[in-house]
Amino acid sequence: MELTPRWHVEAWAVRDGMAFASFRPTNDIRRTERTVFIGVPGLEAVPLGRVSPALWATRVNFQDGFHNEDGDEIGFASLAEVKELVRRGYLAGGIGPGPGGGEGPPPEKPPDGPQADPIVDGEFERLREIRGWFRGSKGIAEPETRAQLFGTLLQPSACESTFEHLRVFGMATIRLWAQRLRSAYRDDEAVADLSEWVQLLWRAGLWSSFRDFEDDALRYAFDWMGPRPVYWQYDGVYGVWPAHAESLTREQIIFRVPCPLRHDWDWRIQQLSDKLLLAVATHDYFDVNDDLPELVPVLLAALAIVSQARPPMAAPSPDAQRERLRLALDWLSEQMPQLMLPMSAEYSLRKFAWSELERR
Repeated sequence: MELTPRWHVEAWAVRDGMAFASFRPTNDIRRTERTVFIGVPGLEAVPLGRVSPALWATRVNFQDGFHNEDGDEIGFASLAEVKELVRRGYLAGGIGPGPGGGEGPPPEKPPDGPQADPIVDGEFERLREIRGWFRGSKGIAEPETRAQLFGTLLQPSACESTFEHLRVFGMATIRLWAQRLRSAYRDDEAVADLSEWVQLLWRAGLWSSFRDFEDDALRYAFDWMGPRPVYWQYDGVYGVWPAHAESLTREQIIFRVPCPLRHDWDWRIQQLSDKLLLAVATHDYFDVNDDLPELVPVLLAALAIVSQARPPMAAPSPDAQRERLRLALDWLSEQMPQLMLPMSAEYSLRKFAWSELERR
């Protein structure tokens, strides 16, 4: 028995982002010195008079403790580590289905393998020459390493190259979404979602002129519909009917954007949000996905989120694009891992995050 007191999770509602934790020796709840409740979004540690509320919570929807695969309690050196665990577990839980989801067996792998987008692979291969500056993203879960890489991305030549990659992947999301709507284009809400996404990519500065945007994105997004019955205008960008009566919240849109697959990506990845949440919930995601095209979907999601809260660029100049990318990188850095947890905890988080892909 470990006699040195450490922080231990007594009860945890992972997907709800709530946990009870106690400072005590391992496997000795009678010697508990402190007990706190932690919950998102603030993750403030609320002191409790005794450990009994945590024991009561295990009778409802909280899991009983936090153990490794051998059944041993996982201890944490600081309360900050417990907060990081709760935060990243909550983010990983966002990968799974919403209320009422998860019923039925896990999805079966397509018989012909993942439905990869050959255009994406071809375009990224074409851009290989202009990303020679990129030295890989391994280790960027560590804040110092992340700051160095993100600083490099903001260099003028690197930023220009990054936006070339972002435009390739942004166009791929539009193509995939439009293809899925071909047989169901009368779904007004789905068409409105696509319209909002196309406009958001313009706001994010992916195109240097409106003419390029119109010839590129709008043509792919809406020409398949034939004559457009009703036009509406939003921030100078023409789309098709209908517009949302109210805009989606800042994060919601990326949960609706389909994620194009490259030939070696996991076939269970379905939405752009999957890429983002895997990256922010697990510590080693970019250690095994360390090329720039692997980082691009996460950058695109971050860029979309920060751009939705800001007006369109007056002129998508290189300086304006770099400033918008800086905001996206600042936001992303705040979401990514802030602390390295014990290896058994990191393993459990990684396993949980990937298992959430199978719950839909």
